[in-house]
Amino acid sequence: MSDETPAASESSPAPVPSPEPADDDLTAEELEALLPARTGSKEIWQAVAIIAVLVLAAIGFGWYAGWFAAAAGSGPPPCPNALTLEGTGPTSVTPIVSAWATTLGHTSGCYQIAFNASALHGGVGALENRTVQYLATDVPLNATEWKALPAPVLTLPVALDAVAVVYNVPGVGSGLHLDGGVLASVYLGAVTQWNDPAIAALNPGVSLPAGVGIHPLHQTDLGGTTRLFSEYLAGQNGSWNSATAAGQNPVWPVGSSASSEPALLASLASQSGAVGYVSWPAATGAAAPMAELPDGAGGYVGPNPGSVAAAAPLNTSLPVGNASWAGVSLLDSAAPGAYPLSTFAYLITYADLGEAYGPTLTYSSADWLAYFFFWVSLHGANTTAALAYVPLPQPQATSDIQILELLNYHGIHLTSDIDKDKDGGNYEPYLRPRGDPGPVAGGLRPYIRPT
Repeated sequence: MSDETPAASESSPAPVPSPEPADDDLTAEELEALLPARTGSKEIWQAVAIIAVLVLAAIGFGWYAGWFAAAAGSGPPPCPNALTLEGTGPTSVTPIVSAWATTLGHTSGCYQIAFNASALHGGVGALENRTVQYLATDVPLNATEWKALPAPVLTLPVALDAVAVVYNVPGVGSGLHLDGGVLASVYLGAVTQWNDPAIAALNPGVSLPAGVGIHPLHQTDLGGTTRLFSEYLAGQNGSWNSATAAGQNPVWPVGSSASSEPALLASLASQSGAVGYVSWPAATGAAAPMAELPDGAGGYVGPNPGSVAAAAPLNTSLPVGNASWAGVSLLDSAAPGAYPLSTFAYLITYADLGEAYGPTLTYSSADWLAYFFFWVSLHGANTTAALAYVPLPQPQATSDIQILELLNYHGIHLTSDIDKDKDGGNYEPYLRPRGDPGPVAGGLRPYIRPT
């Protein structure tokens, strides 16, 4: 496959049929008719030469049409020259995206997947301005962000993640019980001591130190972690939104700021009485004490593989195709044993990469981006557990492959025609398979898979 976009004819010829082996294209009678009447050695060699030319021509056309690329199944596309695919997103997803990029880069050996951490708002802006080819995030685009994009995007959940509430309380290890109401009161300045009756009531039998003030810490890098934490507090305390302006960048009435997760964890370790929030992988890596929060059955759970997986909603309740995921939230799940500050980690890119990026992104480069997304969906779970992320439930992983069937380049299918979900490639007639020069009847249009 070259870096050029496969040509689409202005006419409407019949679609190219599924290829058979080239030497089956000519019958014995047709081959016999190609031979001259005489059967001398010269004439026989001429016939052989004619047949060889025809076979080579058939193979050449099949290569251009993408027959052999489609037949290659899950193998990667041919290596492009000096390709770097740029991505961005908040620091909370940096460990897992970096691991995927490194692993696949070593596997393929021919291109680089870059990821530069940024504030979530900046990452969304980079996707909107098309200065990056993908966004990784721990929250979906909200309605305003979704509408601001110049073309439809695909939102792909690729793992499960969580926000951990961390603290430094003398004499108290992991497992302190807190809830959204108490945490909101702490961050509003209403609960200021660790032995406050509101905290003591959640922790019978626990010796809470007297005279130790609570020092709330928050992040200023405006990642998805802050948005999730703020939304959780808003759901537990009716005054949170009005007091803080809520959302991704709340106005914090009390406490100190930290520029990033590492900075917050450093402040936490050095300040007795501090409390804060970071991604679960970051808290795990720092061995910070983590609070347990209420689950959907009246108990308390901390972030762990089982409690985070329990928060995953039913696949049938999630959006499909290129629909907006703005309303998707795993917060405060009613499922027994579910950790209430859980979330998906997402990869987001444009559905039609040719339309979105034009000549700045070649067909071959777009094919590699599609392959990266496919590889993450099929093999990314192998790197999640060691980094304190949780693999997707199998129904959602299968749904990811269906979503990725919509990735295309000016309507022409990318690596998604490997049809990993074995549904027969039911993207038709919305997209053209590689090698089909005919236009799509009625023109291309956004597609949302029926439920």
